[in-house]
Amino acid sequence: MAAAILSLLGDTLRKPDGSTVTTDEAVKSKKVLGLYFSAHWCPPCRGFTPVLSQKYTALKKADTDFELVFVSSDKTEDAFNDYHKEMTFLALPYADRDAKAKLSKKFKVAGIPSLVFVDMETGKLITDEGREGISSDKFIEDFPYAKKPVDVLAELGATLRKPDGSTVATSEALNKDVLGLYFSAHWCPPCRGFTPVLSEKYTALKEAGKSFELVFISSDRDEGQFDEYHKEMTFLALPFAEREAKATLSKHFGVNGIPSLCFYDVKAKKIITTEGRGGISSATFKEDFPYHPKPVNDLSGTTDGINDCVSLIVLMDGATDEVKASITKMLTDIAVPELAKEEDDQVVERFFTGCGGGPLGQIRDKCGYQGSDASTPAMLLLDLGDSGSYYHPQEGSTEVTAENIAAFMSAFKAEKLDKKTFGQ
Repeated sequence: MAAAILSLLGDTLRKPDGSTVTTDEAVKSKKVLGLYFSAHWCPPCRGFTPVLSQKYTALKKADTDFELVFVSSDKTEDAFNDYHKEMTFLALPYADRDAKAKLSKKFKVAGIPSLVFVDMETGKLITDEGREGISSDKFIEDFPYAKKPVDVLAELGATLRKPDGSTVATSEALNKDVLGLYFSAHWCPPCRGFTPVLSEKYTALKEAGKSFELVFISSDRDEGQFDEYHKEMTFLALPFAEREAKATLSKHFGVNGIPSLCFYDVKAKKIITTEGRGGISSATFKEDFPYHPKPVNDLSGTTDGINDCVSLIVLMDGATDEVKASITKMLTDIAVPELAKEEDDQVVERFFTGCGGGPLGQIRDKCGYQGSDASTPAMLLLDLGDSGSYYHPQEGSTEVTAENIAAFMSAFKAEKLDKKTFGQ
């Protein structure tokens, strides 16, 4: 709810002239809150800040019911003060570094400048792409820049390309339950390694009677490369010329790197997973299709979300198969109700087991378990989005039991655990 946002902002906010105003007076009654994550040392920020100040003034004159708050990543308070003088809006006091970290984490700010808009009635994010909205010519008319729904099938156009260069009607080809989108390019070595595997798995899934189709979305540098690369595949492709559709789909599915494999529920019009590579690479790829996210994953299969979300991990690579199965079931019983909560109410956002493989060795090494007995299961909380933080359970509660896991989560929520950081 909006109250949670207000509590993170503290009691007072700073004006550009250095004076203060109460947060309740400035923000509480507004319909929309903008948060501007920026710093003077960042050249793109310095370029965008004057634009944002002008647009903020114009929006206020247009009687839009909102307020804007600068959240600083400056290196010193003097730099923050000098930078804030250039702005026309409020700021979170520089000294409140803890609030800055929590806001950055809450809205998953990975880089600056970043501009997010929040609905103050619900406390929900309206958009994390406020820079695009406020930079447009229709920034007043389109405020507060709610994301427009994307019709995935419509973006794919009227026809899709077959590997031999012929075409098929999209409506005919995609009359399926599930759609896979494979974002890839020939110039990308990991893509070239994964594509033959995917082609084989695609054929096997089709032979198993799965109601789905797969479409290659190319990041190749020219159409000639695209044509040659597509010939190696057993599935369809978005025509190379459809660059705008490629960009829209990449953005909609949150593709930040390739190869990326996403699965989409055609009838429900919902993303099933953006981490399809792990599912289709597993030995049970037929049984697990279409790879709905599991409440508990092993680190050897996927680490989706571990960099951004609070994650609880049970390390048990040296345990017996019986112990591994028992703890996995226990952890699942805890994860299911926790993940069913509203996002803001979740203490833990991802649950993992460490049965062997993946980044398990690195996690053991960096989190103080390198010399421990691998046959004894151990718990760990990772909060990598908070400067690479991790936590061990309190003394006397280290045994992996349902009661101790619950106590571990409660202690983390109450901020009673000793915070440690990678590299320290």
